[in-house]
Amino acid sequence: MEWFKISYFAPGLLVDLIITLTVFLFLSFKKEQSPANRWLSLFFLGEACLALAYFLSYSILHEFAAFHRYLSCFIVLGNVCLVAFSYYYPKNERPKEAKLVIYFFLSMYALTYLHFIYNTIHAEKTYNFESHIYTFDFGKEIGILHLLLYLVSAFNFIRKTLRYSEYTGFFTKWLKQPKTIFSFYYLQNLIARFLSSWVKFLVPKGNYAEASRNFTLAIILHIFIAVANVLVKNGSISYYLYANIFVLATMFIVYYITVVYINHSLEPTSFMIKLIGITLGMVLLILGYVANVTLTEVENSYDDKKRLEIQFLQQTLSSKEPQFSKNISYVLLRKNGIKMFSQHYTMIYQREPSLKSNDFSVGDKKLKDKLVTKKYQSINQNYDKTPKDQIFRKAKNHIEKRKLRLLERNYRNANGNFFVFYLFAFESKIYEVGFSYENYRETIHNSAQKLILAMLVSTAFILFVFPILFKKSIVTPLRSLLKGVKKVNRGNLEVQVPIKINDEIGYLSTSFNSMVESIREAKKELQMHAENLEQKVEERTQEISSKMQEIQNLKIQQDGDYYLTSLLAKPLYYNANKSKTILTDFVIEQKKQFEFRKKKGELGGDICVTGNLRIGKPNNYQRYVVAMNGDAMGKSMQGAGGSLVMGVVMNSILSRSAANDRVLDTTPEDWLTDTYKEIQSVFKSFDGTMVISASIFVIAEEDGNISFINAEHPFSVLYRDGKASFLENKIYLRKFGIDSEFSFEIKKFKLLPGDIVLLGSDGKDDIRLPETAQVNEDETLFLQSVEDSRADLPRIIDILKSSGELIDDVSLLRIECKEYTQKNETATQKSMEDQYLLAKNLVSEEKLEQAFDLMYDFFENNKTHQKLNKLLALISFKLEKYQNCIEVINTYKENMPEEKDLLYYLSIAQKKQGLFEAALETAEEYLQQYPDSIRGLITLADIQRIQKQELDARNTIVRVLQLDPKNKMAQQIFSILQKDIS
Repeated sequence: MEWFKISYFAPGLLVDLIITLTVFLFLSFKKEQSPANRWLSLFFLGEACLALAYFLSYSILHEFAAFHRYLSCFIVLGNVCLVAFSYYYPKNERPKEAKLVIYFFLSMYALTYLHFIYNTIHAEKTYNFESHIYTFDFGKEIGILHLLLYLVSAFNFIRKTLRYSEYTGFFTKWLKQPKTIFSFYYLQNLIARFLSSWVKFLVPKGNYAEASRNFTLAIILHIFIAVANVLVKNGSISYYLYANIFVLATMFIVYYITVVYINHSLEPTSFMIKLIGITLGMVLLILGYVANVTLTEVENSYDDKKRLEIQFLQQTLSSKEPQFSKNISYVLLRKNGIKMFSQHYTMIYQREPSLKSNDFSVGDKKLKDKLVTKKYQSINQNYDKTPKDQIFRKAKNHIEKRKLRLLERNYRNANGNFFVFYLFAFESKIYEVGFSYENYRETIHNSAQKLILAMLVSTAFILFVFPILFKKSIVTPLRSLLKGVKKVNRGNLEVQVPIKINDEIGYLSTSFNSMVESIREAKKELQMHAENLEQKVEERTQEISSKMQEIQNLKIQQDGDYYLTSLLAKPLYYNANKSKTILTDFVIEQKKQFEFRKKKGELGGDICVTGNLRIGKPNNYQRYVVAMNGDAMGKSMQGAGGSLVMGVVMNSILSRSAANDRVLDTTPEDWLTDTYKEIQSVFKSFDGTMVISASIFVIAEEDGNISFINAEHPFSVLYRDGKASFLENKIYLRKFGIDSEFSFEIKKFKLLPGDIVLLGSDGKDDIRLPETAQVNEDETLFLQSVEDSRADLPRIIDILKSSGELIDDVSLLRIECKEYTQKNETATQKSMEDQYLLAKNLVSEEKLEQAFDLMYDFFENNKTHQKLNKLLALISFKLEKYQNCIEVINTYKENMPEEKDLLYYLSIAQKKQGLFEAALETAEEYLQQYPDSIRGLITLADIQRIQKQELDARNTIVRVLQLDPKNKMAQQIFSILQKDIS
């Protein structure tokens, strides 16, 4: 059979054929088949058709081999079956969509296949030397359909991976769908869904999810081959590169899909099938790789032999009678040197007299025209608006410039005669030496047929001999063990599995026998116990009843202790505030609930106390409201003990401070300081066994000024104009009873008419969320509850309970400013407004110095007019009176902590005064409120640069340039930082 010449790529295709055909036959002859199994078997049949078609085309040296494409196109039908498999595995959840898609692609395949046959039945058959195959220069459409089917299959499996995989990671708390898309939480939700989807795909949880992910990976590898198929049809890559990708990658992919399906099959598969299947695939993969390496060495050896013949020819070429070896078919002198195409050849030698130099020129012209056409098509796709003649000239110039390398193997078709040729240089001339192409194919064929024989023998040995070898040592012992397990499942405990070989299976059988014996003995003992069960149950019942009575007595005693403690605590939790302008109210729900002698009670560590003070001189004093909310550490009795101590101490201080209409000759700040020291000394005496967090507020009735301390208690909440916000932003003091590393500090704030302040224990935040069964960690959840309830205490409690389960004591203390007492308030306010209007007029007349002098004098006497303070801060900044600016803005901050707009000027003033640490903190606080402020970011970057934090400064300034690429100040700072870093 002269036409049967196995080429370089054929052994790899035989590996694909054996694996796919074996898997197809295995799947087809299974007794119970699911729809997914049937579709997958047809996919493997399509793969087998493809492998068979290309194996024949790579082995037949005849024009008829071009018709292999009619068989290889069945892979597209197989891909339609793969799409169907992607719908049906593990179950079809979209039957209507699946039916529509499958029928659509079957129709597309039929039309495309008929279109392909119609255009190729009489088409010219060309031989491609790069892949050693006869083919048609047609088929881009069917290649695109081939690629599209893989993409649809991959999409389905990705969709199923995400559906079947579970996710319980970091982004779970953000996956709840927000109520509206016009919010930051919607963007947060989108990002969380995107990232969690990647995690679910990369690390799937669940058998079906893992199988779907693995099928996706196999299809993605197939997609690369399909893309390469389209590219080779466009002329973008060579046939040689495509053939290598196709053969090597297909071997691995087919084996990979087989292993994935065996490991995740919907139908049960035996151990022998897995063992034989995986072994066969692995052996064939190794043989395929060996074949590739071996045939590469055969080709290299062939080239070395031909180079030796050419070297011998060079040595005799200068003589009058050159020596030409019998293997040389012709020798040409090339006019254009090493260029791929020569316009003229001079025949030096030809073995066949019928071979003419013109044959080479004609062959060159045909190949050149073909390559120019392909290059033209490739360029034309990228330059649609360029004139076609210009594109054609560009393609022609590109092809004409191609060059060949000396002493490298090349191929040519000279008027139907195929040759292998090499170029060599001699005496400044380029010669071409040609050899028979059939001789080259014969060399590859002789080595390849041995490799193919080895593959066939290995396949037969594994399929027919391996089962016999494994039957006695593995399969029979496993079947015996399985029969024993089935008998035990049916209740037979007299089973004894025979042990023939002391290997791992023998050890497993021994362990099984021991387990059955243990169960048998346990069953006998159970029967013996059952016979004496009634007597033992009676004895146990009496013993349990006795213990239960003891426990009940102890519980009654414990509930009595709880009830006595609750009676002691009740008078201490007292809303004693009598003010009609600063109203207080509180609610306490202790977690520990009990009943004693049909009386219900509660016990816990939360406490609320309010009262009134008069501070000043007997003939000139102000009225104040005192409010305290605390949370003692510990559960039940320990927490209750802490709250009792706090209640006694706090009520004692208030009683002696207000007894007999007493007017305290002190200040609210001094009273708070003394109170803190007294409470701290009491709790310190317990040596750390009793500590309590608390917030203590002193509110002036005349002007709403608040002085307060927060001893590591949850942040207080201000409800103003329908918005809730925190008064504090960090911890200033440790709990009572613990030494504090912070210096004692009293915070100030001005309460406006209509404002409400809420103090609460951490129980308001400790909510077990129903969606995740995790404890809430979002402090802003309480702010939302305050806004939704409009700061109404009962409604806040109801909203918190509807959000989840309260797991700790909860106490809330509400302070509402109805109005001021108006003592001299009207005149003072009028004076403030007059000063403010006068100062604004001076500013409008650009008399900044006069406005500053006027306003600063008033500021030193009265620092409560916030509009005046704000204007004074801005004027101080413009006049570069930075020390005054810092003083005024700090006063403004104390009274208006929720206002952040002046922080920008404060950070610059602090920087100008050399207070770089404070300036850095202020700039960062400003950007928390206005994260995209260009001026704020530039200021922060400059301060970071001064503080030698070059990398932080660079990151900040890069963000500015992202927001405003043309900002000159940012560009200048960036240049300075570049020099500093370098």
